[in-house]
Amino acid sequence: LDHSTVLSNSHSFFNTYLQLYQNIIITIMSSTTDVILSFKGKTSTVSNVTDTTPIGYLIQCARESFQLMDNDTTAYNIKLLCKGKVLTKDVEHLDTTPAFPFLGMSSGKHPKIIVMATLLKNVQELNAGRSDPTIRGFDQEPLQNSSRSKESTTTNTNVWEHPQDKQYKFCRFQACTWQQFGHRVDDPSKKSTTKTPHAFAAMALLEKLACDPGVVAIMVERQLVVGTLGEMDPIDD
Repeated sequence: LDHSTVLSNSHSFFNTYLQLYQNIIITIMSSTTDVILSFKGKTSTVSNVTDTTPIGYLIQCARESFQLMDNDTTAYNIKLLCKGKVLTKDVEHLDTTPAFPFLGMSSGKHPKIIVMATLLKNVQELNAGRSDPTIRGFDQEPLQNSSRSKESTTTNTNVWEHPQDKQYKFCRFQACTWQQFGHRVDDPSKKSTTKTPHAFAAMALLEKLACDPGVVAIMVERQLVVGTLGEMDPIDD
């Protein structure tokens, strides 16, 4: 092939590629679809949604379709969720941010949006309310677990003069709290009654056993480190 033939073929290939690219762009820019809004079991369809349709338009459609319009007595906070993603995070640019910027590259299925509406007065009352001090929050769990771990590793020094050895010892104490075989109950026909001891009593006994001088001596002699000294199920005799 001469030089002119190569240039001609290259130019033809480039024109074909450019035309194909333009067709793809036109298809993407002109794509429209229907969006399904869902709210408490009810659905509504918004037609002719493009890749430039703003989120604010869909919110307005949801308000009109599900009677969520604000008035003098009620006001709603609207959130839109699509495929587990919140579309209404950037509340300052809802009227300019497109809901589906890559609509032309979708699989062809109609997007489904879940509408969540909350009365603003309920949100304000909840934010202004004081949390119950008797209920522990999730942010307090690490502190509670750390405190519980420290309590489980403390030794009872009230009975014995010395605690466990620093190296060879029982690392944790665990009371039986699941009682797989049930609970003992009082028998009215007997004068003496038998009750399952409280977990606090079990923990005290475990700590007392761990600090027993004889047990401590055996642990040191055998160089034993036990992960957990636990109470056995009192009903599983």
